[in-house]
Parts: sequence; C-alpha cells; structure tokens
Amino acid sequence: MVVGGAYAGLLAAHALAEHFERVTVCERDLIDEDTEFHPGVPQARHPHVVLARGAELLETRFPGLRTELAALGAPVYDAGLGFRLRLPSGRLPVSALGIEVQNVSRTTLERAIRQRVLAHRRVELRAGFVVEGLGLDRASGTVTGVAGRQRDTACPPGQAREPGPSEYLPADFVVDATGRAAKLSGWLAEIGWKRPEILEVDGRMSYVSRFFRLPADHAVDWYLAARATYAPAINRGGGAVMVDGDRWLITLIGAGGEVPPTDQAGFPDYAASLSLEEIPAAITAGTP
Repeated sequence: MVVGGAYAGLLAAHALAEHFERVTVCERDLIDEDTEFHPGVPQARHPHVVLARGAELLETRFPGLRTELAALGAPVYDAGLGFRLRLPSGRLPVSALGIEVQNVSRTTLERAIRQRVLAHRRVELRAGFVVEGLGLDRASGTVTGVAGRQRDTACPPGQAREPGPSEYLPADFVVDATGRAAKLSGWLAEIGWKRPEILEVDGRMSYVSRFFRLPADHAVDWYLAARATYAPAINRGGGAVMVDGDRWLITLIGAGGEVPPTDQAGFPDYAASLSLEEIPAAITAGTP
C-alpha cells in the first residue's frame, strides 16, 4: 500500500511491484492517467529540476522516458552551456561540462511516469481515497493497513465530493509518500508511538510563476537562467526555464519576507532588479 500518488508515491509503487503481487496507490485527489495539475501538488506550477543522476535512474526504470519527453518539447542540453546563473560571487562561467540535463514541467513529468506505472499489471490506483489513519497489530507492533474514506468519483462537476463511509484496507507493507501534507507523526502518536520533535526554519519565502511563449525571432543560446537568493543580504531571486510545449516558465522569488508582485505590470520591474538581464528580456519579449 502506497499512500500518495504523486512523484514519490508513483516511483515507490513501481519499485514495490518488483517484490509484491499487488501494489495499491491511495491518492486523495481524483486523478487518472491524463491528469495534469491537481491540488495535492501545489508547487507543480513552479519550476522543477531533475538532476542528471536522477534522470539516468528514471531512464533505467522507464526506458525511453527522455525521448518521450523530448518529443513533447522538453529540451536536452549540456548543463554547462545551457545555464545562465548569477551567484553572490558573480555569473557562472559558460563552459561544456559533459553533463546532460532535460527541462520539463512537473505536470508533464508526473503524467508520463503515472501512465507508465499504472500500465504495470501489479499496480492499482485508488483515486479519491482519503487515508485517515493506520491499522496496527499491537501484539507485534506491526502496521497492518490503512483506514480511510472514498470520495465520490461520480459526483457532478462543481459539487463537493464528500468522503463516503470509513473503509479499512489491509496491507502487508505501507509506504507514506504524502509529502508536505503528511500526517504520519499524528497517526503514529494515535497508536502509541512518540511524536518526533520538529525543527522548523522559516525563510519566509514566496514564489510567483507564469508560463510565457517567446516569439520565434527572439534568439536565445540558453535554456535556464536563474538568480539565487542568499541570506541575509540578497532577498530577491528568480528564474526562466524552457520546458515542454514550447513554453517558458518564469518565476520570481522573494525571501526574508520579500513578496514578488502578482500583477503583470509589476512582473518585469521586479525581474529587472535581479541583475540578470536574460529574465526581464524573456518577460518583455514573451506573451503570457
């Protein structure tokens, strides 16, 4: 049983299918093979990066994935030639590294992986199932399954999909892959385990992102440009990254309480303050 059907849960399910006769993925959102954005992954609207080694491992598990994403417009390039980065010490030199990376939107990557995972004969998706707790064999101290409720998948659009009656799903092995929404510490406390201490460091960061299309005559020799924040002095940052679908995803970042603008008028002005001309130039040339 895998609780959470986004990136981590899908990869966990695919790996577990090598060792178990059946793997059930419980995902609270009403997703299917073709879902793009869904509420459980709120940061899917911001840029993500699969590092070179991670991409190699994904290709090993899902042969042909890189080619499939490239066919959708996700560029593959040498990181040393395609990056334009400004760090506190200055701009990163442009020089071939021999390390290939691929830019792709989070939604396109997750959808491609989800389709491959759900095609596995041992993997089953329970979409709309809201897990509310764990089952426990107290004699052995073993987790034996999950308890939860199924949301109404047949509910007409626009109406609230209320969870149904409580159900118990037995399992030999349970993986929690719910990410930022995790309630695991509370579930463990309910069945007698000590709640772990939490150390929280609040950088007071915020992100504002928007897709753009650049005209064909706007020539660029890079695929990712970024200015990093750096505490305590540099509170503004941002990035522009070419992704699938002939789109550019441009993000403005604020740290230490700095808040980027959410209006089109303020977007280029904030970008111009980053001392990295590639980002405001892309915004000015692009169409939201």
